[in-house]
Amino acid sequence: MSYIDCHVHSMGDETFELMLEWMDREKLNKHLLFSKHPFMSDIDLSKKKLTGLNTLVSDKEFEKNMAAVGEAAAKSKGRIVPFLWIEPTMKNTIKFIETAVKDYGYKGIKIIPNGWYPGEERFEPVYDKIAEMGLPILFHTGALWSFGETSKYCRPLNFEFMMKYPGTRFAMAHIGWPWIDECVAVALKFIELRENFPGGDKLQCYVDITPGTPPFYREYALKACLDVLGPACLMFGTDSRTSTKVISVSKPSEKYENDKKILTKLGCSQENQDKIFHKNFLEFVGE
Repeated sequence: MSYIDCHVHSMGDETFELMLEWMDREKLNKHLLFSKHPFMSDIDLSKKKLTGLNTLVSDKEFEKNMAAVGEAAAKSKGRIVPFLWIEPTMKNTIKFIETAVKDYGYKGIKIIPNGWYPGEERFEPVYDKIAEMGLPILFHTGALWSFGETSKYCRPLNFEFMMKYPGTRFAMAHIGWPWIDECVAVALKFIELRENFPGGDKLQCYVDITPGTPPFYREYALKACLDVLGPACLMFGTDSRTSTKVISVSKPSEKYENDKKILTKLGCSQENQDKIFHKNFLEFVGE
């Protein structure tokens, strides 16, 4: 058993040694690791403050979190693939992206629309920079737990704007749950554009099948992806955390075994499972 996890969170307190032990124990070949999220919680239910995590960390804190994941990735000899979690409303976002790539070897970008729509015109300079540097983007899509009244900003339809960036690979995480069908429809639209329209060959849309889907919906979600999209754009992930507080009980291997069982039941061949658990991720990050 060996697989790649496209969706792992840094919590800011992990150690490189524990991460390697965890990867070996869970038979993780490699994994994508997001830098720690750039927010401080400011939701207050007693005051009906539900607008999300609007208090951003300082530039110094952001740079510290960037360095921590970048340095861990450098030590890992390719087993940890660093993605920078950005907040496009931060003043120095473009500078952070440049530093992350040039100084720490970051391979991509993570974005959660937190109280704003991802395709807003004000963010075009950020996407232009990402495109210029050839970085893939992993977007959160679907219900957003913990961030207040923000799920509407993460609906899959909001990511059609990526048609304006045909050379930029992007992934919609969590199959957009509860908007599974909407996520599949958007991904299919990008596939059709790539296959049937002049200049569309560069459109690259992936679906990160990391659970957001509760177990009740899991088989349906994977069947919808396979039957409509096929295996070529699907990537396996687990939403694991590498915090020292939880890494000892974090078991991505169980999610791997569960998804493998469902995919086999659905008639997905070993060759196509290899795409979902390995090859598609490597294509997504440009390896």
